[in-house]
Amino acid sequence: MKQPAGRSWLDLRVLAGAAVTAFALWWAFREVPFRELWRTLAGADLWLAVLPSVACYWAGLWVRALRWQQLGAAVGALPLAPAYRATAIRFMANNLFPLRLGEFAGAWVVSRDVGGSAAAWFGTIVLERAFDMAAIMSLALFLIAETVDLGSLRFVAFVPMLGIGALRIWPHVFLRIGHGIARALLPERLAARATELLDQIVAGLGGLRDARGVALAVLYTGLLWVLIATIPFLVAQRSLGVELGSLRADYVGALMTMVGVGVAVALPQAPGFVGVYHVACVTVLAALGVPRTQALAVGTLAHALFWVSITGFGLLALRGSRSSLSEAIRGSARAEQA
Repeated sequence: MKQPAGRSWLDLRVLAGAAVTAFALWWAFREVPFRELWRTLAGADLWLAVLPSVACYWAGLWVRALRWQQLGAAVGALPLAPAYRATAIRFMANNLFPLRLGEFAGAWVVSRDVGGSAAAWFGTIVLERAFDMAAIMSLALFLIAETVDLGSLRFVAFVPMLGIGALRIWPHVFLRIGHGIARALLPERLAARATELLDQIVAGLGGLRDARGVALAVLYTGLLWVLIATIPFLVAQRSLGVELGSLRADYVGALMTMVGVGVAVALPQAPGFVGVYHVACVTVLAALGVPRTQALAVGTLAHALFWVSITGFGLLALRGSRSSLSEAIRGSARAEQA
C-alpha cells in the first residue's frame, strides 16, 4: 500500500488531475450557451430526479457495505453499521480531497472501529475495485454485443467477471502470468505497483473461503451496477425530457451513460469527478442523438445529485462516528504510508 515517496510525485499527480478536469470542463461546456443550459435545467422535473437518485445513492452505500462484509472476511468480522459508516466516509472524502484519499480514509476508519490493520483493510478495498472494474468491463462488452448483434457470442460479456473467479481458483497461475506481463510491458516503478495490486487482489480473493462468499460479492456487484447506479441516470434523462423511443431504450441509454461515467472516473482528476462526469454523459447521449445542450444538462443534473447525496451521507456518517473529518484525513495519510 506504500506510495512512491517524494512531494514532487504527489504534486505531479495533483497537477495532472487538475489539468484533466480543466480540459474536460472546457470540452463538455464548449459550444453550449450557459443561458440555454440554464433554461434546460430550469425546466427539469426535480421531483422525478431527486427522490429516486438520493434513494439509490443511499441504497448503493448499503449494498457496498454488505459486499465489504464478504470481501473483508479474511481480515476480520465487519458488522454492517461500521461497514456502512466507513463506506460513506470513504466516498465523501473522495468527493472532497485529491488522490483518492477517501480509499485510505475508509481503511483507517474501519481499522479503528473494528480492529485489524489499515493496510489489510485497504487490500479489501482494492479487491472491491477489482469487482467494480470487472462489472464495468462486462457491461461494456454486453452493450457492444447488443449494438453489433453478436448473437451467441454475447457470452463474452461474462469474461471479466469469470476472470475474478479464475483468479480465486487458480491464483498462482494468474500471478505468474500477470507479473510477467507487467514486468515486460511497464516501467519498473509502474510494474512494481501493478504486481502489488495484483497480489492484493489475489490475497483478498483467498479470503473468500467458500462459493457463497464469491456468489454474494458477485450478486451485490451486479445489483449495484445494473440497477442502483443506473437509475439516477435514467431519472435524470426522464426529468429533462430525454426519451429514446421506449422504456427499454431509455434504460439502455442510461446504462451506456453509466458505463461511460464508470470508465471516465478512472482517469486522474480533481476531487468529485467534475468535468469527466460531464464529458462521459455528453459523449454517450450525443451519440444516441440527444442534443448537446440536453445531454450536458443530464450530466450536470446527475453529477450534482451524485455529489450532494454522497457528500451529505458521508458527513452524516462522520457525525455518528468518533472521528472528525481532519482526523479521518490524517488517518488516511498514515494509512497511505503504511
